[in-house]
Amino acid sequence: MSYPDSVDPALFLIQQRSNFENISKVLLIGETGSGKSTIINYLANYFHNGTLNNLNIAVPCKYHPHPTEHFSHSESNIHDNTQSKTSSCTQYIFTDSNTNKQYLFLDTPGLSDTRGHEQNEMNINHMIDAITDLGNLTSIIIVVNGSICRLTRQFRRFIDLLIGNIPDVILENVLVILTNVKKHESSFDLSVLNLHGNVYPFYMQNGAFASDSRMWKGSTREELQSNWEHSMHQIKSILQTVDSFKQISIDSFIQLKQTRNDIRSVMHQARLELIQIQKIQDELSQLEQAVQQTYQIHLQEQTIEKIEIVDANYHSTLCAK
Repeated sequence: MSYPDSVDPALFLIQQRSNFENISKVLLIGETGSGKSTIINYLANYFHNGTLNNLNIAVPCKYHPHPTEHFSHSESNIHDNTQSKTSSCTQYIFTDSNTNKQYLFLDTPGLSDTRGHEQNEMNINHMIDAITDLGNLTSIIIVVNGSICRLTRQFRRFIDLLIGNIPDVILENVLVILTNVKKHESSFDLSVLNLHGNVYPFYMQNGAFASDSRMWKGSTREELQSNWEHSMHQIKSILQTVDSFKQISIDSFIQLKQTRNDIRSVMHQARLELIQIQKIQDELSQLEQAVQQTYQIHLQEQTIEKIEIVDANYHSTLCAK
């Protein structure tokens, strides 16, 4: 790391750390395919003055595979909506040019990944590790596909993972962004998320990144422009809401991480004991078979003649010499 001239390196690092702690840190979570990465792209355009005609691309996507912004990203499989495109947690830091205030958005792998339980566990572990490195957290944004009209099994799984892995104290500062829908069009019931604190809903019709710009003609472009302007206003309102929150300690996440590690340790020990028990049972079964085979070798058959006296229906005289 290089340091400014005439600046004490130790002092500089302390200042940098202090600045980082004062940044508003927002956790971005959602079901696989809900539109988290698209939200990051909208944020990049809000902070970097992008337009519908000149889009800023922070996260590669199907119709915009080449990023224009300088962020490290971990996108894969951008053409598959069933698997989480974000393979690890990525930090995006934006600066508001008007207020000079900084915001850190932590993009996380999608929950309820179709690759199964092990992949979900891996995604959750990545998320918890990344959160514990932040020091504090300002808010959580839950991204939901607002166009869904019924609870799918995958979405129920997402809710279970959300409630089971986010401490209650963190769920006090929650914003919900419903994507792919306008407010008057959405039939999504926020109560299904089982959030007990205050919930701040926002609605974004984010079609600018979901279609080929070469097909934008006439009324289609006009509608997209209207949706774009509405989304920019929504982001402004989202940031104002984030600014109203106080930072939350991530101690509860550290405790959760320790609890998960303890559970994994106990489960690993239990698996080892089960393997040992199964091994003993197999050895006993083999011993029993060996005893039976040995017994059959020494087994002999012998016929014994036995005389019985029975009553007859005629007179019988037994003579003896």
